[in-house]
Amino acid sequence: MNKNVLGGLLVIVIIGVAAVGIVGGAPVVKVPVGSSWSLLAWGWQDGGKDNMNGKVVDIDLDTQKNLIQNLTKAGKIVICYFSTGTLEPWRADCQANKAAWQDAAVGQMADWDEAWLDIRKLDKLKALMLPRFQRAASQGCHGVEPDNIDCYSNTDCYGSMINPAVANSDAVKQAQILYNEWQVNISHSLGLAIGMKNAMGLVSVLSPFYDFAVNEQCQSYSECSGYSAFTNANKAVLQVEYTSKADWCKGATTYKMETKYCSGSNSDGICKSGSWTNCFSPTSSNSVKMDSNSNESSVASGTASSLSSFFHLFF
Repeated sequence: MNKNVLGGLLVIVIIGVAAVGIVGGAPVVKVPVGSSWSLLAWGWQDGGKDNMNGKVVDIDLDTQKNLIQNLTKAGKIVICYFSTGTLEPWRADCQANKAAWQDAAVGQMADWDEAWLDIRKLDKLKALMLPRFQRAASQGCHGVEPDNIDCYSNTDCYGSMINPAVANSDAVKQAQILYNEWQVNISHSLGLAIGMKNAMGLVSVLSPFYDFAVNEQCQSYSECSGYSAFTNANKAVLQVEYTSKADWCKGATTYKMETKYCSGSNSDGICKSGSWTNCFSPTSSNSVKMDSNSNESSVASGTASSLSSFFHLFF
């Protein structure tokens, strides 16, 4: 091969790697477009629990870690959920290092017993969050779903910032982008795929760097067209709605999303009865045997009740 051609190809490869934000990372697992998925990590209250028949299974990083080995053996892609934008007082790492987490917090979330984290304190957030990404990799997660990556657009987050105070979302938007980019980079460096959770205002900027998307209620709020940035790039969009409506499946087809919905509340953003209805065919050929030590059956009630129980330890 001509040396000049070879050199040009190397430049293209190097630029391409930099463009997706990979810093010395291993190849990551691809979340297949059109795949079935199971949601165990969040979204329910006295219902909305899911099975584990999906090709992709979304679980909590800590409370459901006992499921990872069996899911992997069954050929599942395991996505591990945790929040990078809030203080989750019930997690062991928060309880073990309360002062550091309190120092990074700026204000309580409006609807949940969690506190927003100050995205301007990037170095402190890196120190707090790096162990979570490392834990995901060491436990065998194939990918991660960091939540609450949109402080910049929530008044109860940026509006609570002081020293200095923040007048509007634009003032901290770049800080949010930098923090999210760091999350992508650290995930890829550890060989983890990473999903972009909500944060619709940043999709056009950050979609090239994320591996898939996770969305709540884009159909309810007529925002799903924005996810063409993912679907046009052959990246999966895992989507949920919190009311029972057959039309959600029409929207899923229109916008090329993997949608599931339940009987719940749009305003609360949570399922309240029954279980998920899928707008896709579930993959049931690989059943998953529950680990005898797994606490999955108690996660739905345990996680929700833990939030209130532990929040007073911090605020």
